[in-house]
Amino acid sequence: MTQETFLRFYSLRQDREIDHPLGYLYRIALNLMIDRSRRRSPLNHAIEIGDVAESCLSTKPRQEEARRAADLQRAYQAALAELSPRCAQVFRLRRHGEMATPEVAAHLSITTRMVQKHMVTAMAHLQHRLRPFLFDDHSDPDDAERSSVPARCQRISSSAAHA
Repeated sequence: MTQETFLRFYSLRQDREIDHPLGYLYRIALNLMIDRSRRRSPLNHAIEIGDVAESCLSTKPRQEEARRAADLQRAYQAALAELSPRCAQVFRLRRHGEMATPEVAAHLSITTRMVQKHMVTAMAHLQHRLRPFLFDDHSDPDDAERSSVPARCQRISSSAAHA
């Protein structure tokens, strides 16, 4: 370290005069120590995240989680099949097609209020049918119907519309 410090000090152009040579030597030595610590840093051995395959970053779900996800997907598809064709179509356009309410209304030639009604119906039905898969509580199914969020939203939105 000392040799390298003096080597750098003397390799400077000789025509330049240094006001405080001792302070300058200390500064060169400090910079060398910083450079060495950077070379030894574990960050230098880090891999650029863009070069790593996405499959290496995420872990696959355990067998039980995969089974539960598959059961939920089957129940979701079955619950959608239980809806009226128009209600299911509105739901798919809004949620899967990511269309706005006015776009769905124009696409199906219905009013925006009917789109909202179909969405409330679909959400209430899906919440009721998928509740056993989403929550571990074994509450009364009639309780779930009475406290369903979409029904409450419907009451609030209809009362707000009449106000």
